[in-house]
Amino acid sequence: MLFLRKYRLIIIKKKFIVELSDTIDKVRENTEFYWRYQRYSFVREYFERPPLAYPPLIIFSHIVLIVRALHRKCCPTLCNNQVRDINQTSRLQSLTRIFSKIDNFIS
Repeated sequence: MLFLRKYRLIIIKKKFIVELSDTIDKVRENTEFYWRYQRYSFVREYFERPPLAYPPLIIFSHIVLIVRALHRKCCPTLCNNQVRDINQTSRLQSLTRIFSKIDNFIS
């Protein structure tokens, strides 16, 4: 009788350890996914920020954005006929490539 009690106790302990390790693995997977998503969000936010996005210099960035908006508003025909700069296009393509790689990595 004593042997059976000890045997049951050992089986129960092993089962508990297995369930606990499975739970730990699930938590670890979720943590890794969350960490990767946070890293992706951080990189994306960094690349989408204007170059002068720090408090004393951000006023210049806002002035440039206002001037661009006014220019587009006042001269819509000029803006539609302009050809993008080659460097700007290649930069956009490289950023798109980077974000797609990060998105594929997360998936």
